[in-house]
Amino acid sequence: MDHEWLGSFGVSAAGTLLRTETADAEAHANLLQGIVLWNRRTAPTVRQAITLFEPAAARAPKYRRAQAWRALGYAALIFYADDETDVLLDRATAAADRAIAMDSTTGEAYTASAMALAVRWQNRDADTLFRQALSRDSTLATSWIWYGLLPSHHGKFAEGQQRQYRARELAPASLVIRSGLHPKTLPPRKNPGPDTAVT
Repeated sequence: MDHEWLGSFGVSAAGTLLRTETADAEAHANLLQGIVLWNRRTAPTVRQAITLFEPAAARAPKYRRAQAWRALGYAALIFYADDETDVLLDRATAAADRAIAMDSTTGEAYTASAMALAVRWQNRDADTLFRQALSRDSTLATSWIWYGLLPSHHGKFAEGQQRQYRARELAPASLVIRSGLHPKTLPPRKNPGPDTAVT
């Protein structure tokens, strides 16, 4: 499980005090339960996770972490469900935008937005947002594993592998990362043209 949610109640992994994001215990509990399900990465569990992220965000409208995980939920679902991709990407982007508007240091939200752009072959903008995500928190394994998929658009597979190795270092207990079950390429979409490729 990613560590960053610990700050939601003012405690970091090292036990130091952080800014408290919500005083709503039920919203926080929903978020934590949703993260556990999200990390299993199947279509049913990601959908269940979203059903927990949604009420967490609704109960605590200023809970930026809940908004960020809503965004990650919809962004992840494109890999595992046969839903309308554009709908999922729009929902991911909207939730990420809300989280960033609340707090521009939310790395998970930038990661979700970056993935939405990458799936749409907006590679330069996606690369920028992945970099912004990692500049805010370079320990987010999800940022690294998804950023590792972006080079598949322009054939730089070794570069992508380096990023995925970094994700494995950060989350060695992650079944998805450790077992190699994470998709190695982005979901298929029509390439709109070479002007969007990273050079």
